Amino acid sequence: MKYNTRTFVLSHMARDGENRDKLSLREWCAVYLNGDGFGKITDEYASEHCYDWSHVRDSSLEGFKSMAAMLLGILRHKHAIAQVTKLIGEFDSAVAEGREPTVRRAEWIIISDDEHGMALLSPMDE
Repeated sequence: MKYNTRTFVLSHMARDGENRDKLSLREWCAVYLNGDGFGKITDEYASEHCYDWSHVRDSSLEGFKSMAAMLLGILRHKHAIAQVTKLIGEFDSAVAEGREPTVRRAEWIIISDDEHGMALLSPMDE
């Protein structure tokens, strides 16, 4: 599926969106608050109105851009955490098997990959 800003957000926010399972409830609520279907709202207001779906659906293009920016931030963070978890697992496996780890834990840093817009991990230069 080819995404534009609106379809990207809806694929994560709609109850039946193909990527709905990628967000926790807390993350979904954070994205929701960036919409503007009801204007700028607070978490308290959203909670009182049971996070009414029309706030997302009726958002302006600017509201969808704001939700998309929040969503991308969340997804990048999750990707970085997954990468760290993978590297820690590889490190621990090497140690458990008596192999020399290729990277020491203290050397891992997060860098930005401009081409993909993702947070990646790289060993620090010695």
